[in-house]
Amino acid sequence: MITGIIYAIIDDGYFYIGSTIQSLERRLESHISSCKSAKNNSSIKSKLYKHINKVREGSWDDIIMIPLEIIECETRHELHNKELETISQFKDDPMLLNIITDKRKRYFITKRYFNNK
Repeated sequence: MITGIIYAIIDDGYFYIGSTIQSLERRLESHISSCKSAKNNSSIKSKLYKHINKVREGSWDDIIMIPLEIIECETRHELHNKELETISQFKDDPMLLNIITDKRKRYFITKRYFNNK
């Protein structure tokens, strides 16, 4: 059993939904580091990092990270599926900074199916 957190990163109405088994502080540090790397790497597709680097010039000041839900899971795949369910609730919101692809959905759903057999 693992404890996971579904969280939101909020910036002036824009928001990103993620999940982690780390503390929120540690996960935020990871996001900040990845965002710095994304600044000079066009192959990184994250809408969150592009937003921070373009709109905020890479600054994470005044950006809020909050827990939305703390859940007990059997596997990380179960946590990722819960994250996708949460993201899907907002998929049509133009302020959402997550990238949702069918490939990502299929991966987690498939993993969940085979892990439960």
